[in-house]
Amino acid sequence: MPTSGLLDLPSELLFDIIHYVAASPYPPKFGDKRYRPACLHSRAVVCFPAEDPIWPNSTRSLQLVCQRLHAETHEYLTKASQTFEFDVAIVNNHWIWPYWRFIPGGKIGFSIERLEINLIYCVNEDERESSSRPTPAGATEIEFLKVVSHFLRYGLRTTSFEKISSPKARSNFRIKHLAIKLDTSKIASNPNKEISEVDIPLRRIDGLAHLSFEPLFPIDTTTSLDRLDALAHFLTHALCSSGDGLTVRERVDYISMSADGQLKGEFDIAGHMSKEQEARIADYRRQSLGSGN
Repeated sequence: MPTSGLLDLPSELLFDIIHYVAASPYPPKFGDKRYRPACLHSRAVVCFPAEDPIWPNSTRSLQLVCQRLHAETHEYLTKASQTFEFDVAIVNNHWIWPYWRFIPGGKIGFSIERLEINLIYCVNEDERESSSRPTPAGATEIEFLKVVSHFLRYGLRTTSFEKISSPKARSNFRIKHLAIKLDTSKIASNPNKEISEVDIPLRRIDGLAHLSFEPLFPIDTTTSLDRLDALAHFLTHALCSSGDGLTVRERVDYISMSADGQLKGEFDIAGHMSKEQEARIADYRRQSLGSGN
């Protein structure tokens, strides 16, 4: 009896296999450091990975197998969702630590379907007792907004802050949907469990060897939800201002904020801008009719 091989599978099953390969999360790099970019114009609390991420090539080996797999993989990549995903650990309600979790393969245009940001509120051992203490309003939220604005301007590059003069430094992405998410399930199941280095890697900051971020613990659910609400409140006002808020307003169509899958807030920027434009057109028409009389 003849046996069936991989190439005998229908395209639908091949797509499932290709998706499994392409959906592999971005691997954490242990032992590396974070650094604070000098040109961010912030309080020097945003700490990017010291090395830019390498664009994933997980499907390249499939494309080299044979002509059919090359064609099927190429077809998959042209139809696959362009969703970027990264974590932002907010440590001691002070430090901002972004880290990539998923970078889609294939050709990426300047218009991206979705960017998912997973928030992780945590503290080190010294700050556990004061983790729920109020902090200056908007201080951490401003730095978070700078991270989003950075992605819109520079894409995956983090060291590009030191190379502003480079002609390739700017990416100028647009995002249809920015999803800011908080998952408290791990906190609820074991609030005293240390956060693994897989969940929050790169805990050393270049030039700050005297600071210890081992171990890290999650902040309680109530405080985490309160800080998510504070971020939503901040965005309501920041999107109407200049600077990083203006960058987000110009390049993001829709923002959603959720906790454990439940929607907590949303900003339909594209819809709001469309209504404003319609109102201006209607007002212009009324003025034109009035002057004609």
